[in-house]
Amino acid sequence: MGAVCCVGNDECSEMMQAICQIGEDASKNWKGTCGQYCNRETNERGLRLLEFAKYNYLKVVNTFGPHKPSRRWTWHSPGGQYHNQIDYIMVKGRFQSSANIAKTRSFPGADVGSDHELVMMTFKLRLQRMKRQGNKRIRFSLEKLKDPNISEIFRATIGGKFAPLLVLGNQDTEIDTLINKFNTAVTETASDILGKHRPTKKPWVR
Repeated sequence: MGAVCCVGNDECSEMMQAICQIGEDASKNWKGTCGQYCNRETNERGLRLLEFAKYNYLKVVNTFGPHKPSRRWTWHSPGGQYHNQIDYIMVKGRFQSSANIAKTRSFPGADVGSDHELVMMTFKLRLQRMKRQGNKRIRFSLEKLKDPNISEIFRATIGGKFAPLLVLGNQDTEIDTLINKFNTAVTETASDILGKHRPTKKPWVR
């Protein structure tokens, strides 16, 4: 039985156990889906595999590498007289550049205790760092509170906004609602009276 392993496709998450055989004749009709470095001719199951691969934008990567036949064979008869390529690795088209074609081949010297050879692919996955979608902290010009007049205005304004919150606190109001209203009152008052902090540029010292 042959094995087909897919990378980057949820619909092909399980192994497809079938004797799929892709031949050199498929490289012309299925260009881009498989390469020209195949053995023998394409059988019916191999044709179905190619149809599945093209429909799901998959690439049969171990048919693209120009390896010698012994590194393309994936199965051998018990006597070692007959060989065939019936095990394949497929990756999603957008991951094809991440697969190292030169290092995607069978390893006939590996002792795996089977009549199938070990087929291995070197795959380099490039991950992008996710940007944190956090709220940017606003810095207010707190130095203005040193001015008694501004400090008194700030105290009176925020006191007027806190008064309704005391009434809500005596009711069956959720604590999260009170916290949000408290934060909004402080932020709006600081923004209107103090404004944002603008750092002063230090003079260039030679």
